[in-house]
Amino acid sequence: MDFQRVLIFLFLFTGNANAQLIDTLVAVSPYNLHFRIIKGKKTPLLFESGGGLDASQWDSIATILHHELQATVITYDRAGFGKSTLDTANYSILQEIKSLETALASLGY
Repeated sequence: MDFQRVLIFLFLFTGNANAQLIDTLVAVSPYNLHFRIIKGKKTPLLFESGGGLDASQWDSIATILHHELQATVITYDRAGFGKSTLDTANYSILQEIKSLETALASLGY
């Protein structure tokens, strides 16, 4: 590992040392949604994944944004991606929106 990568690793590690990380599954009928939340003091930022990717696509910048903006950073796996489950028999985009809204409300957002 070169020196620059070590510095980046140390910045990310120390930048997240005081942050409260929540990694949780939220039950929202008809499935579970997986969330990763880095608690901050300012307005929450919700990151939506796309292109067939899960929330891990935001891992490289979530901690940096939290550190720089002091904001709560919320990433989640859309239904059927990452650690989130999917009810293929009853799936609709409207159900996905409703489930996201319900999950965020249950998490206090």
